[in-house]
Amino acid sequence: MNWKQHIKSALIAFVLVSIGFELGKTVTQRQLKTGQLQWQSESISPDPTAGTLPQETTAQVVVYYLHGTFRCVTCNTIESMAEQLVQTQFSPQLAEDRLAWKTYNFQKDEAFAKNHGIVASCIMISRFENGREVDFKRLDDVWNLIDKPDEFNQHVGSAIRTALDQS
Repeated sequence: MNWKQHIKSALIAFVLVSIGFELGKTVTQRQLKTGQLQWQSESISPDPTAGTLPQETTAQVVVYYLHGTFRCVTCNTIESMAEQLVQTQFSPQLAEDRLAWKTYNFQKDEAFAKNHGIVASCIMISRFENGREVDFKRLDDVWNLIDKPDEFNQHVGSAIRTALDQS
């Protein structure tokens, strides 16, 4: 591969990344304007406990938003949508400590990422028994539902209900 091809490849990659960021920004802004999405300040600011995955928990089910060190607009949107869903549709389970919401930077824990097959930001639902994880389900396809909030809520909510029913 000669130097012209390297430059061409780098420019194409730059353009594609730029388009992706602009698309994420545009979708999020449109959702904010139409009221489909509401930012919660704690969702945007970094979680002070992010990066410290609890080894034990009293909750039976934990909904994780797993993210990388770099967090794009779309990543923040997925986190916000999921957290809003958990807070609104599962508040009784949160209050009973049957369910917990956590964010975690999977890039700070290579073993965790490898054990759970995490390669990109996603939502993961883990079931716990006696304070130890016994099962988990990654919801990688939330990326495809970012502009379909009803389908997003149905998909994530259904997975949470299934995990709660199994615990």
